[in-house]
Order: sequence, then C-alpha cells, then structure tokens
Amino acid sequence: MAHAPAHRLESIPVTTIAAPGPAGTGPFHGWRIVGVMFVTQMVAVGSVTYGYSLFIKPIGADLGASRAQLSLGMIGLMLVMMLVGPFVGRALDRYSIRWIVAGGGALMGAGLALMSVAPSLLTLALCFWIPVGLGHMVAGPATASKLVAGWFERRRGIALGISAVGTSAGGFLAPPLIAGAIATWGWRGALVLLGVISVIVVVPAALAVIVNRPEDMGLVPDGGPRVADTDPRAGAPPAELWSVRRVLRHPSYWGLALGFGAPFAVSTAVTTFLHAYGTDHGLSATAAAWMLSLLSAGGVIGKLGFGALADRIAPRTLTWTGIGLQALFLVLLLGEPSHVTIFAAGFLGGLSLGGLLPMNGILVAAAFGPVSFASVMGLMGPVMTPMIIAALTVSGFLYSEAHGYDRVLQVLLCGSALAAAALLLVRPAAPGAPGQAFRERRGSGPAR
Repeated sequence: MAHAPAHRLESIPVTTIAAPGPAGTGPFHGWRIVGVMFVTQMVAVGSVTYGYSLFIKPIGADLGASRAQLSLGMIGLMLVMMLVGPFVGRALDRYSIRWIVAGGGALMGAGLALMSVAPSLLTLALCFWIPVGLGHMVAGPATASKLVAGWFERRRGIALGISAVGTSAGGFLAPPLIAGAIATWGWRGALVLLGVISVIVVVPAALAVIVNRPEDMGLVPDGGPRVADTDPRAGAPPAELWSVRRVLRHPSYWGLALGFGAPFAVSTAVTTFLHAYGTDHGLSATAAAWMLSLLSAGGVIGKLGFGALADRIAPRTLTWTGIGLQALFLVLLLGEPSHVTIFAAGFLGGLSLGGLLPMNGILVAAAFGPVSFASVMGLMGPVMTPMIIAALTVSGFLYSEAHGYDRVLQVLLCGSALAAAALLLVRPAAPGAPGQAFRERRGSGPAR
C-alpha cells in the first residue's frame, strides 16, 4: 500500500491480513475472540501489574536494592509504554493482530526468563521495561479493546465488559500463584514459571483464534454472514485509518484523553495508599487487605454492569455516572469515616473504575471508528501517563501526619471534576465513525 505524504492526506484506506480459515457454522467467532483476550489479559496483567509488588522484597534482599529504587521499575515501565504506545497502536491498526499478540506473548516470556538470570538491578530493569513491557502492552487491555470493538456493535458494551474482567481474574489468580512459586523456587524460579505460562498460553491461543475483524471471515459484527445484497457495508467505501495529525487536532481526542486519564490517575493514586489509609483509620492489616479485595470485586461488577448498560444507555452518560461514583468514593474517605463507610467506599471505588474501563473503549470506537481504535488509544498514552505519575507524586507530597489524607483527597476530587468537564469535548461521531453510542436511547432496546 502506498503511503501519501502527511500534508496531503488526512486519512488512508486500511487493508487487513486475510483470516486463517473460512467462517464456521458454530457460535459467533467474536465470542472466541472475547475469550482469548480475557485469557491474554489475565496472563499479561496478572504477571506484571499484580505480580510486581510480590517481587519487591525478595529482589531487594538479593540485589541490595532500596524500595525507592525498586519503585522506579513501574514508573519506568509506564514511561516506556507511553513512548512506544503510539507506534504499537499504529501497528495494531495496520497489520495482523494475531501475530502481534503471539509475538508479544513470546517476547514477554523471553523477557521474564532474562530477568531470572539478571546479575544486576540495571539489567533487571532493562529486561522488565523493554521485552516484558512490550509484551505486556500488546497482549493487554488496549489490544483486547481494539479487537472486541471491531467484532461487535450492538453488543459491544457487554463484550468489552466481559473481556475486561480478564484483568481482574489476573489480579485474583496471580498473587497466590506467584507467592507460592517464590516460596518454592525463589524469585528467579517464579519469573521462569511466569515466562513459561506466558508462552504456552498466549502464543497458541492468539495463533489459533485471533482474526482482525469479522469481514475477514465473511461475517459482519455481532454475527451472521455478510450478504452483498442486504449488507449496507457492501457498497460502502473502505474504512479509513486516521492520520496522527487529524487525531490530535480533533476535540474528541482531548476530551477522551483527559476525561479518562484523570479518573484513571485518581484511581491509581488512591489504590496505592488505600491499604495504608485503612490501617491509619483503625483497620487491621488483614481487614485493610480485604478492603482492596472488595475494591477488586466492585471492579468486576462495574465492568460487567456498565458494559451491559452501555448497549441500552448512552455511554457518555454512563461515563459521567462512573466519574460521579468516583467522586462519592473520595468524599466518603474524607475526615474520620466509620469502618463500614470505608468498606462501602472501597466497593464504590472499584465499581467506578471497573465501569469506566469498558466505557473508554466504547467511546473511542464511537468517536473514531474501530479501524483507527488502537492508533487513538496509543496516542492517548502521552496524555494519560503524565497524569498518573503526577497524581502519584502529588499524593505523596501532600500527605502528612498533621493533615492526614484530606488534602490529597480534595486535590484528587479536582481530577474528577476535570474529567467530567473534559467529556463535553467529545463530539457525536467524528466523520467516518459510527455514531450510535452518542444517540439518545428510546424504548427498552438499543437504538441502532
């Protein structure tokens, strides 16, 4: 495909890799896509996001690293993902996703194996940031949302919600598995185990199931054969891949990046100090840990509940609802709340974050179309990541024994307000993208 100069071209037509086989007569293949991306997110997020904290003490003791040094691991990972995210997103929109995800699983497995033999903290960090980080990115939530959004329209909300639960499943299963592996084989042996799991689970699942889009199998989104005489897509011009310049100049990009970056930053900051907050307010260490489990449970309910509702209620309205729940979560933590209030707040915080995750994918697909989905998501990273780092930094700076957490929570409330206002920039369906997600719903079913 020839590439026109950026100054002459606002968007370019997309070609996709052919499917590995013909359409079958069984269940809609899109649900198999959902299942595979559930599993890949469970492995990628469980191994990295939820597994990281379990390695801090053993690695610190073995390599003589301080907590401050080890905390740079996740910050460095976020920065690397921010820098490469736009390029990965572009690749996901242009090339075969199944080979990209399979390569990501192999890369993550190789990176974890290299970490297990790293002789120094610097080598360990480089292996974590580059091969593991890249594998984590291409097998994680952004890729899952890209694929699922392309395979579904009428049931996009519930499909994205089910897929997103894979990250919660990783958070539930990974910590005890990793803790047992570290106790049995040490931290290096545990890394080898995670690397093997990444390769034997992600690679074959991706190669066997992933297809870029239903049209590559002679299907239409949500199922059914593509019939030229009745399918309105048959005579439509080919979908266009938005140029980077066009995305950055569109108000919806900034509305989505700020509208979701702020609540994700708030959630990351609060989750980081939530266990300490609980113990400082009279909870035992075990009870405070259960508060985090309750937050995770709320996240599962939020993903499924908001995802299902998004097929019937305007997703932007649901997004404002999620932001409102997050604001209520922060308000409940102000002052000296009772233990019951703290637990209720934890559940609301999880419900809010879980609900916002599928809404992010739904609104991006509605504003820019599934074809440009990954490119837009990748370009949102350079806006979201600094917000997350800033929230973590400001939260640590503002906390003091004299003033407690109130000043932190008040500043984070401003982040929720910013998010709610930023969503006003999101326009109803940019040219060339489906606009159903912004239409008013009438009756009990989705307005399609």
